[in-house]
Amino acid sequence: MKQWRRVFRILTLTLPALSTGLVATGCGGGDGGVVGDCPTYSQVTIWSKCTTCHSSKVTGMDRMDATPDVNFDSYDAAKMQGALANTWVSTGLMPPEGHPQPSQAEKDSLKAWVDCGMPR
Repeated sequence: MKQWRRVFRILTLTLPALSTGLVATGCGGGDGGVVGDCPTYSQVTIWSKCTTCHSSKVTGMDRMDATPDVNFDSYDAAKMQGALANTWVSTGLMPPEGHPQPSQAEKDSLKAWVDCGMPR
């Protein structure tokens, strides 16, 4: 039952963002160009928290029920889920309880990357 509530909460938070055509724009373009103080993928400091479960190299039970195609261990994979990851992290859905939680600086780093168009 607890897992269904979590799924419902995720859908409740992410579907409105998708239905409104949420597009990350800001200080850089989605093509990987960097303008101003935008962090690049490798400068986003939160990935080490995410990739304990969300990595293409992690399989089976070690993924802790993480969806197999949601990974953050490469730029291309992270860019596909970046906006949703920012929503999940900013609302406290990720990382789940019992896992190391990101600092505010790590959350801000992810948000800036998404807001800048997720530069390479």
